[in-house]
Amino acid sequence: MLRITTPIGFGLLFFGLPSQSATWVELFSTPEASAYADTDSLTIGGESARVWLKYVPVKPMEIPEDAKRTTDAGLYDYQVSLKYFQCKERRVGSVREDYFASDGTLLASRLEAAETAQYYDIPPDSIGERLFKKLCTIPG
Repeated sequence: MLRITTPIGFGLLFFGLPSQSATWVELFSTPEASAYADTDSLTIGGESARVWLKYVPVKPMEIPEDAKRTTDAGLYDYQVSLKYFQCKERRVGSVREDYFASDGTLLASRLEAAETAQYYDIPPDSIGERLFKKLCTIPG
């Protein structure tokens, strides 16, 4: 489901909405990890797109040092992140990253405003580029 962004939509994005269940669609799976996109959260408008992604490594991974921890756990079982794509510039940035235990317990988070988030060039022939092409070539 696609939603065209509006000024009200941007406000809801930053202040959040009541929790809704996600519709996770597998993007890829390797011997090391699987990745999914929440099709219900997909928003495309103008020259940008945003989507929640879930990364599930086969083995628990270390929580990044700069994440704000809610427990003393050092490893996470899966990560959910909100990605923004700047379609015209071919760049992507993480606005929010949440790290979870296998039972769904939030272990740590990183949060940034979309305007101040670090955006990176999307590498060619990467998973990010495949997702970029899907998101940024759909007419808004």
